[in-house]
Amino acid sequence: MAIASEIAATVRRILAVLVCRPSLAFALACVCLFACNPASLAPRRSALSQGIVQEKELILRDLSVVEDPDRTSDPCTSGLATWSFGALMSRIAAQAGADDAPAFVLRWLGTWDVEQDVNGFIVPIQRMDGVITSRWLRESGGDALDLSRAPFRLLAIVNRMDLRKVDPDGNPIDAGELRFVFGAVNTTCDKIPLEIILEFRQDAQSADDVAAWAERWHALGSLPFGVELNAALQDLTDRITLLNQLRTNDNAASFPDWEQRTYVVAEGDLRLAPLDQTPDASLEGSQALADYVNANEEQIIADQHVVPAEMRGGAIPTDLAWSGTGMSDPFEARHHFALATCNGCHGGETATALVHVDNRNRYFMSDLSNYLTGRVMPILDTMGRPRYFNELQRRADDLQSLLANGGAFPGPGLNRVH
Repeated sequence: MAIASEIAATVRRILAVLVCRPSLAFALACVCLFACNPASLAPRRSALSQGIVQEKELILRDLSVVEDPDRTSDPCTSGLATWSFGALMSRIAAQAGADDAPAFVLRWLGTWDVEQDVNGFIVPIQRMDGVITSRWLRESGGDALDLSRAPFRLLAIVNRMDLRKVDPDGNPIDAGELRFVFGAVNTTCDKIPLEIILEFRQDAQSADDVAAWAERWHALGSLPFGVELNAALQDLTDRITLLNQLRTNDNAASFPDWEQRTYVVAEGDLRLAPLDQTPDASLEGSQALADYVNANEEQIIADQHVVPAEMRGGAIPTDLAWSGTGMSDPFEARHHFALATCNGCHGGETATALVHVDNRNRYFMSDLSNYLTGRVMPILDTMGRPRYFNELQRRADDLQSLLANGGAFPGPGLNRVH
């Protein structure tokens, strides 16, 4: 017992030093990466989700999918195949009641080139015209966009059943989301730092409906990459009807800063909307933000909080760090609050280099962040504390749990959007 107590005390002293000296923590982490057994750093599959094939059931980025000649259209050529950016934007225009899909897309691109107000917070001008709009019009040969020449390349198709919602009585509202991740390209079809995610609702009104979605996704895991899998995947993608939101992560129009935005269908257009779970950047370090976090610590640490609507702005710099100024718990409460924000999830809280799915050039498969794969852990958060993530494993466990429970909802999910 005495030896155990001494070991525990020593561990506490070491952790205290690392917290106070993040640079030392970083150095030790680097040493560990080179000195530890590499097998100990590999992502671990839980016993629960042994049967989930992540690269087929959760995030599909294999070239046989994202460069399927029958379903995708590469910006190096042209086309309006079913998984192309132009075809999907046409579906969104129809949802909005817009008769002219090219004009609908052009109006959306134009929102970057004017200053906007969201919840009383100013969203600055970013020059999308010089990055995408003008040359797309030029390549279209006139004043209207040719959607078959959209300068966006498919990176991945993503299952987000873990984001499903229920009403206060526990009845399903939906079965989560099906997402298409696109990366922008320049005039020579090379990738540029601008990504767009189209996030569609998976309709469900009952546990049986949710179970059916889970079974369809799971069935992909038993199919080889190729014609049969893509046909089954299209059966899934053909079922979606409504866009929940469109998200952007940009460093091309917003250079030198990365910036994130969210758009929703409203009044016949894609309108800039408050960012989910993300206060406006002007609130960083404010007493108002500290008061909110301090008053809601328990919910925040349980990942069940909801950032008040009046605090949320329409854009956020991706590299903004939430400092924890004035927070009574600048470590756990601050971290959980920051992790739920758009910029925290894509930045310092997960040690991510701004995107979780890398943009890619033709014939190359997108890489995934360590946050998604659990590939290199631990990482150090904004305050220098070690954190462990394996987000795809968490989603795999969730899907397996759904399959085992017939679509029932086994406890509350994390209140996340990313």
